[in-house]
Amino acid sequence: MDFRLERGLTLEEALHMAYDDDIDVREIFIEPPDSNILTDEDSGEEDSGGMLDNLSGRQLSQKAEVILNQPVASCSPEPEEFLFERPGMKDITWLKGDFEEMPKQFPQPDYTRYDNMSYIDIFESFLDEDIIQLLVDESNKYALFCNKPHPNISEDEMKCVIAILIVTGYNELPGRDYYWDSKADMKNALVCDSMRRDRFRQILKYLHCSDNTKPHLEDKMWKLRPLMDLLKRKFIDNWIPEQQLDYDESMIKYFGKHSCKQFIRGKPIRFGYKMWCLNSTSGYLVNFDLYTGKNPRGNSKYEVQFGKCAAPLINMIDEFPEHCKHLPIKFYFDNLFTSFNLLYYLKQKGYDGTGTMRENRIPKSCNLPPKKIMSKTKKRGDLVNAIDREHGILITKWMDNNVVIVASTCHGINPVTQAKRYSQSEKKIIQVSQPKLITEYNKCMGGTDFMDQQISRMFVKGILAKIQSRLSMIQRCEGAEKCRKKFANLQAAFVKYKDKKRQTGQGNVTKPPFFDELEIILGNKDKVAPPLIIDSIAQQANTSINDTENSESDVILCDEAEASTSKGLPKKNKFLNIRSSARPDKNQLLRELIDLQKQDIEERRSEFKIVINFQETSSQQ
Repeated sequence: MDFRLERGLTLEEALHMAYDDDIDVREIFIEPPDSNILTDEDSGEEDSGGMLDNLSGRQLSQKAEVILNQPVASCSPEPEEFLFERPGMKDITWLKGDFEEMPKQFPQPDYTRYDNMSYIDIFESFLDEDIIQLLVDESNKYALFCNKPHPNISEDEMKCVIAILIVTGYNELPGRDYYWDSKADMKNALVCDSMRRDRFRQILKYLHCSDNTKPHLEDKMWKLRPLMDLLKRKFIDNWIPEQQLDYDESMIKYFGKHSCKQFIRGKPIRFGYKMWCLNSTSGYLVNFDLYTGKNPRGNSKYEVQFGKCAAPLINMIDEFPEHCKHLPIKFYFDNLFTSFNLLYYLKQKGYDGTGTMRENRIPKSCNLPPKKIMSKTKKRGDLVNAIDREHGILITKWMDNNVVIVASTCHGINPVTQAKRYSQSEKKIIQVSQPKLITEYNKCMGGTDFMDQQISRMFVKGILAKIQSRLSMIQRCEGAEKCRKKFANLQAAFVKYKDKKRQTGQGNVTKPPFFDELEIILGNKDKVAPPLIIDSIAQQANTSINDTENSESDVILCDEAEASTSKGLPKKNKFLNIRSSARPDKNQLLRELIDLQKQDIEERRSEFKIVINFQETSSQQ
């Protein structure tokens, strides 16, 4: 048998070739390490060492030579063959005219199986027990993978978490924790009664869809792939076949860091994940595929024939159920996907296709006038067309505000309809002739856009993003930065109070009560810039000083404020010459703070005892 020698490889690359079923590896030779580098030992035992899984990093990076029993296509790439007989572009005969649309029998959609189902039953036919069990199992595994205690997540709890996430999609609040807030304007009784906040945080923290111990690094979306596969299967199983389907791209908003994140200028959602979607005209998602660049599940032959954008459509057609593969389905797509090869392939498979087309994809043998010439010589409503006599593909150029190019295998020019357009020269709405294939394209192409519109109404924010711990944020809020801002707000509030007092006259403006409370707490300190402000004071201050957070006052003179001090308080004002750079006596502040907290605790205890006694007497009566 002939063999071939491959050089310039590392041992790791050679092992990948050995694992490949399409490559017949005969022998692998490893170069010895450099003399000045110690050889790493295998991680296996002495009796069972030397296995491939026990090789060290240096051994895997050493150069290697591979002897193959036959040439490998990846080593010497050759042009791949087409799956179908590609039409000769130069031999195509183009005719001017129109063709009659041949009606094809398509079964009427039957929705009777959903007649007696409630909304919850229909929803659970998609998000069924298989998906819930996957989320439960993988979330529990991930907690153990993180060396944390077993969270013991149940199926009912996972359903409750998903329900809460759905509620957050249409009942939006500034943050998820606000649904458990005690205030009436924030609290959501449905969420509070369903699950405790800390339990929701814990489950969301460990929410996972795949096993981290079995990564598939060649797939950039391997962490979501099991969930995506289950959802795709549910979408196809619950799909009632319809004749018109549109294939388009959809963006999922995401601003984090990920190699699959895309940027598309001019789109409503510019940053996020790009999803190839196959939808019905009513917006039902039949199938989808996430764009990841190099798709390990993609068919390289499809990509060579139809391009990376249109190849997922052929993969989706291959995933149709057997009873749907022979139906005469009509596909609609825009100029990103339309090509002569795609239309010809669909027609060979018994399907039809209609889509807008880019001018550089029109076969050169088609003698239609260029867009530049047509835009100067034709008026709105005029059209030119050509038909491929052998393959039955119609290409039409129609003059609207600009030249629109549409290709179709099922729709012709006639009957011509009238479309409303605004005439800039006549300053009124006029009627413009519109061919049938343009009308049908506009009618059937909006399924994906309609789906995006429905999703935007109740989009669950951050469902694809990992929920991170808030501990560091809490620590920062309780630290010096928060206290500095609070004290700056306090200074700004006093400046506003003093200015207003000067404008209205002394004695007409009452001093906020928390100023007096601060005077009692801080004692006889003339210079005060405390690193922390007592929470009880901050809660009172925040409601009245939020509009003055941006004040930059460094020094506050409070001589005019002596007359407005409350009775029983020392007349000497304790806010003279306040500077943010001064440091107070921390120990004194802490002692006074502890005393106040003790007083508050005693008061609450007494109130609690009164309530308990009242309940006991009422129960006895």
